[in-house]
Amino acid sequence: MMRRPCVAEPSPLTRLLRRPYGESLAMGRMRKGFAGAGILALALLALALVLSRRPEQAERGARPELVRVGQTQVALAWRTRALSQGSVRYRPGAIDAEALIAAEPPPPVQRHELAIQGLEPGTRYRYWLAGGDLAYHFETQPLSTTPFSFLLVWGDVSSRLASLASSETPGFVLSLTPIPAGDADPYRALRPYLPVYGPSGPSSTVVEQLPSSSWALDWGGLRLVLLDDGAELARLVGEGAPHTVGIIAKRGGLDPTGAGLPPLSATVERHNRELPSRAVAFVIVPGERGPAVESAGVVYLPVPFAPPGKASSGTMRFDVGPESTVARFLDSGEEVTLRRPKLKRWRSCKECRQLADRGAYEQSVRAYQEFIQNNQGHFQVDDAHYAIAEILDEHLFRYEEALGWYKKLADLYPDSTLVPLARQRIQFLTAHADHGFEPLVRFERARKVELARQRASPAGRRRVVEQVAGILAEFPDATLAPEIRYWLANQYRSVDPDRAVALYRELLAKHPGYGGAEDAWIEIGETYYEARRHKDAIAAWREARVALPARAAGIEMQIDRARRNVRRGILAWAAWIALALVAAAGAVLPPAGLSARACRRATAAFLPLAALTLLGGGLVREQFSRVRELVGLGLAIPASACFGFPFASGLAQKLLCRGGAGERAGRRALAVMGGIVLGLLVLVAGAFLAVFYLNEHYLNGLRL
Repeated sequence: MMRRPCVAEPSPLTRLLRRPYGESLAMGRMRKGFAGAGILALALLALALVLSRRPEQAERGARPELVRVGQTQVALAWRTRALSQGSVRYRPGAIDAEALIAAEPPPPVQRHELAIQGLEPGTRYRYWLAGGDLAYHFETQPLSTTPFSFLLVWGDVSSRLASLASSETPGFVLSLTPIPAGDADPYRALRPYLPVYGPSGPSSTVVEQLPSSSWALDWGGLRLVLLDDGAELARLVGEGAPHTVGIIAKRGGLDPTGAGLPPLSATVERHNRELPSRAVAFVIVPGERGPAVESAGVVYLPVPFAPPGKASSGTMRFDVGPESTVARFLDSGEEVTLRRPKLKRWRSCKECRQLADRGAYEQSVRAYQEFIQNNQGHFQVDDAHYAIAEILDEHLFRYEEALGWYKKLADLYPDSTLVPLARQRIQFLTAHADHGFEPLVRFERARKVELARQRASPAGRRRVVEQVAGILAEFPDATLAPEIRYWLANQYRSVDPDRAVALYRELLAKHPGYGGAEDAWIEIGETYYEARRHKDAIAAWREARVALPARAAGIEMQIDRARRNVRRGILAWAAWIALALVAAAGAVLPPAGLSARACRRATAAFLPLAALTLLGGGLVREQFSRVRELVGLGLAIPASACFGFPFASGLAQKLLCRGGAGERAGRRALAVMGGIVLGLLVLVAGAFLAVFYLNEHYLNGLRL
């Protein structure tokens, strides 16, 4: 009697995909062709996954955002895929202290909003989300007597935002253009570090914000009113005593003839007469770019953020202090003084200020000097002293002359409100007066002027950084050397990690008493971690743990997250090896039961399953950081299942049912179990690699 050949019991999915086949040469070639196609598909999937792993994946995983920032508290918000009780570790950025923990109350949620209280005004803090991979920082609002800066942007400036935020160090960013949602959000990378405001109020991708047509923003001693209706002005200025009140008018503009002021001017002047203690100092109005207009002590500045019928983009930096407010157009460098010290009458020497606003600094200094000579005893002479010192200091980099004018102001007018600011600069300039101020002059000129000019040119930025490195090589013993080394290390972190680490180590060896030296121990590990050199990061943090025993607990957490990434890398290699072995076995022994028809059926099963997976992912879209992650996972996992299981089942049958007819008959059950196990291996390996390369932060939910 003829013995029945060994045929493994197929799974339901395999039974759906299989069809009877003969042992003809043509059918054998067809099976080999399908096996080759499967191997090619796996190779293409591997290539796509590797190419999808972008170097800027510092954004992976749950990213927090600053929702509210005050002088003593901040509010953070973020999303997680799974229900959890969120917590944040934080500590002052420049103080050797153990990290504190702020935690949410129960129950667990997916949308987290956490307030951190008891902070110091005007202080930078570093913070980490519990279980997160990255360290972030924020800075609390300054006191009303402390100067600060902010950025005002409009249009599409997404390509410049990151460099602007790092070079201009603003307290917040205010967009006059509606901010797009989702992946088109240009402020995504800034939100963990700075609060972002839109034309209708605070902007958040996590916490729902109620839009307002007119609203007010308080920061330090500034009250900035975004006004849609002039009747709302008195209410929005409100109570309190801000030293500066400014308006951004959403509608209206200067008279096209240039002869008149915006209709809002009558409302503003009436308000200033009725409430002089909260008088408006400046008004930003939409209109064609032109010179500022001053009327009754209010400066009206047209800004082209809403030109009719055409697109426009631009960025301004506002420097706000208790004595003055200055706006600078960053594309052209033009400066406009929006507020001046509150004096008994409007400032004279208008020509002096206008020369400085136009960038004619030498002429402005001479004009101020003539004003001082011709107006001895005038109540504005102290302000003229400070203006000269500031121009020489901030714009002309003539520090020895600036120091003399600062000292003259402090000696001749000790009761002036400008003296505290002057003394701060005296202390700084005196400390860095070695080598005739040459290291300070060259460093500040490169950092403030040349680097700003080369902001859009990577090659130009590299040249500027190399110039600063040349300053350090020429003046290795300068008092400014630690600041230069720290600045250079930060610039090299993303382009040359080894050079950045070398500079951090030089800072530790040569300047152990520098205020940022202890942070340099931590930054070495962070530099390696950002470069994905996790073993080097672990070694660096172990050194830091020995050098900074008081911060051992926080450093140990950094080591744990680096170890976790090392484990993930090992698992990724194991997954690739497993898939490679399966593919190699399929190439040598083409799986049984596969054909072109089976390939078509696998594709037919994949399409609806992938569509269903993508639909389910779309329903929880907010759990994904990017659309490409949702699409990648929604395609990779169904592909691993629909093509992996039939391939694995046929391969197990071919491997385990070899030999004589009697041996094959006894291996039927073993072939079924082997196919299931091999199919699960392909599915798990493919799914792990998809998650690992698209957004490995999702592995946190699996404790991997």
